Amino acid sequence: MVRKHLLRLGLSLASGLGVLWSCQQNADAMIVVQNGQPRATIVVAQDASEQVRRAAQTLQEYILKSSGAKLPIAATAVGNAITVGQNAAVDTSEIDSDGFILQGLNDHQYAIAGGSDWGTEFGVYDFLERYLGVRWLMPTDLGTDIPKHQTIDIPDTKIVQQPTYLSRQFSPINLTVNSPSGKWGRFNRARGRVEFHHNLLNLFPPSRFAKTHPEFYPVQQDGKRYIPKDDVDPHWQPNLTAPGIVDVAVERIEKYFEEHPNATSYSLGMNDSNNWDQSAVSRAKRNGKTNFLGYEDVSDEYFTWANAVVEKVLVKYPDKYFGVLAYNGIAEPPTKVDVNSHIVPFITYDRMRWEDPVLREQGRLLTQRWEKVSPVLGWYDYAYGISYQLPRVFFHRAQKYLSWGADHQVEYSYAELYPNWGSGPKPWVFSKLYWNPNQDVDALLDDWCAHFAGEKAGPKLKNFYSTWEKFWTVDLYHSKWNTDKGQYLPFNADPSYLMDVPQSYITQSDADFAAALQLADTPERKARVAKLKEMWDFYKASIITYQGEELASKSDPQSEKDALTLLDKAADVMVQASKRKTLLAAFAKDPLYSGSADYITRYPATNGGNWGPSLLWRVLPWVEKSASVKASMEKLAASTDPAVSEPAQLILHTVNGKSVLVSKNPSFEEGTAGWTTWDKSDESTTYHKGIWKATPDQAHSGKQSFMIKGLGRGAAIQDIAYEPGTYYAQVYCYVPEGSKPGTASVVLSVAGNSKMILPSTLITLKPGTWSNSVVPFTLTEDKTGKATAVRMLMLLDGFGPDGELYVDDAGIYKIDNK
Repeated sequence: MVRKHLLRLGLSLASGLGVLWSCQQNADAMIVVQNGQPRATIVVAQDASEQVRRAAQTLQEYILKSSGAKLPIAATAVGNAITVGQNAAVDTSEIDSDGFILQGLNDHQYAIAGGSDWGTEFGVYDFLERYLGVRWLMPTDLGTDIPKHQTIDIPDTKIVQQPTYLSRQFSPINLTVNSPSGKWGRFNRARGRVEFHHNLLNLFPPSRFAKTHPEFYPVQQDGKRYIPKDDVDPHWQPNLTAPGIVDVAVERIEKYFEEHPNATSYSLGMNDSNNWDQSAVSRAKRNGKTNFLGYEDVSDEYFTWANAVVEKVLVKYPDKYFGVLAYNGIAEPPTKVDVNSHIVPFITYDRMRWEDPVLREQGRLLTQRWEKVSPVLGWYDYAYGISYQLPRVFFHRAQKYLSWGADHQVEYSYAELYPNWGSGPKPWVFSKLYWNPNQDVDALLDDWCAHFAGEKAGPKLKNFYSTWEKFWTVDLYHSKWNTDKGQYLPFNADPSYLMDVPQSYITQSDADFAAALQLADTPERKARVAKLKEMWDFYKASIITYQGEELASKSDPQSEKDALTLLDKAADVMVQASKRKTLLAAFAKDPLYSGSADYITRYPATNGGNWGPSLLWRVLPWVEKSASVKASMEKLAASTDPAVSEPAQLILHTVNGKSVLVSKNPSFEEGTAGWTTWDKSDESTTYHKGIWKATPDQAHSGKQSFMIKGLGRGAAIQDIAYEPGTYYAQVYCYVPEGSKPGTASVVLSVAGNSKMILPSTLITLKPGTWSNSVVPFTLTEDKTGKATAVRMLMLLDGFGPDGELYVDDAGIYKIDNK
């Protein structure tokens, strides 16, 4: 992979953003289409590759869509001609393989020629963007904007383009797959050019080496050697000091290149584990330190091995490159060796967090340390959108760090983008900045928004994304959700950032979308805005529903007034919860949003299938004892909206005696019969042991409750048989006055089928008062037959040695909702 450094920043010879997206027509322009009629031929050499031929067909296709004129494709032409592919009159020897030249050769000949077939293909896409105004804004035909032209003429201006970042890869977008996202990535030049992902398990598969070379596998802290259970087991790293392991790696890599002659790189990426060899020989190769992530630093050992392998492979294959992950145990640069110039370390981090000046300085210093020992670098970013339930956008921060990286030997870029296309311009802007990070981000946003929605509607969309960019780059740093720990933010594990969204952002976003939808200037653009608004409606429903759930988890109404206040808020929350479910179901079949729907529903923390009715259930005790609260519940039950009426009717069924206790001994009058306990101190000395006993010292009802004292972490547990139906779990907890409580939660799960997700909730503990929590849930038919029981845990955490909590009236009830 030869790096041609001419025009390092990917600028055209007629430099400037204006040239990149528009070009002044002139009297000498060559006419391609005139009044809807073809006036030129697309010329492709007879021996051109299939890739170049497809590029020429794409040029033909989009000129036809724009003007109605179908230009013929031929090997030769008389008259005006656009040549696609290598041209003797165009010197591409000094440009990168992804780069290209657009050049008028005379008044009737125009050339599109790349540094390789990829460059030629990308040159065609640039031509269509530049001279026809085509934009591939999002995947699918709906996301493609093709302005109409009766006449198309092109100037003889010479344009030279090549990428700042040689590799510009987004996961999960695969340019070789004929899918909407694959096509979008190809049109926007998002091409990866070096392999670097976890791969050592494939280099040393246990099926091949476990018996003949067990020494290739790591000795663990206990002195036992770890032999992977199969070829896909990632929980190990090879013993890089084992005799012969360098030569075996060289032999296998050389064989790979023999079998894949077009491959330009091979991954030496570590496995996704920190299980490194702990033998004395291996440890002697390390510096004995812990890196900034808290892992044992094995960079010296690793790069000593990698250098030895690469130096031998380069003898036979001198133009190959080798990507590695600067991750976990090799997150910091080696101190005893430099890195071979054909090795590309990819430094992993979520660089949106560089908005924090402390983290930015740390990240820059780390890159600069790598810069001193490695001639070329890659950046691996966690730019996720897919599971976030807000548009996670940070356009200006991305431009700043990509521009900085380009000045510090970072030539390869990869992002776990996993886009939620509700983030609008984000993937497109990233693709443009990977090509040239020194662009005006606001001009890029103006361009995307204007093409997406029209000149009048565009500013409204831009304002919408500006609101959410402020959230992620300003507001986030005042959030309890944010952390400065680790390499990336907890995108799948915790959606509590939704609690930080103010009502003003929702109101402004609603207004921006209403205006954009009204002002969009064509039916196609109105349809685009409407599609984008579907995801905003989902975001909005998620905000309102999650905030309602959090309010419910922290609410324990102590008066009739408190209960009525919660009921007033409950109706809107339940409507939004219903809307959220409906949208997710529709998204599952949507070519644009199906990936997001799958990801969001896959993880328990983001699924939200049980979000919505909790506020109603928090007032259950007051429905039982207050006529006013019951009357308000009856009004909700009479609602014409099933999202409101059905949960309210369930509660009334419960109050009216249509629920039955299906668990045992809820009030502990029989001691602890039916209950088991789990104490974390039995597994770890970090936690102190608890005292568990039934006692008459406190009782919510009856004569006894269950006292738990001095528990570091643990739970009272009861299982019931799995049977489809509608249920609720109810628990009362009491913490004595003067006691410092930890946290208490009701956690429900399905034994036998972990894919069936049930809700959990925190209990608001108020010393001196009995706190109540009610958790409704539904058990559907388990078609797998694996579900055996429903488990209820009263989970306690963080109580001190003197911490004391009483549990009473803890049961599961099945509701007859007929």
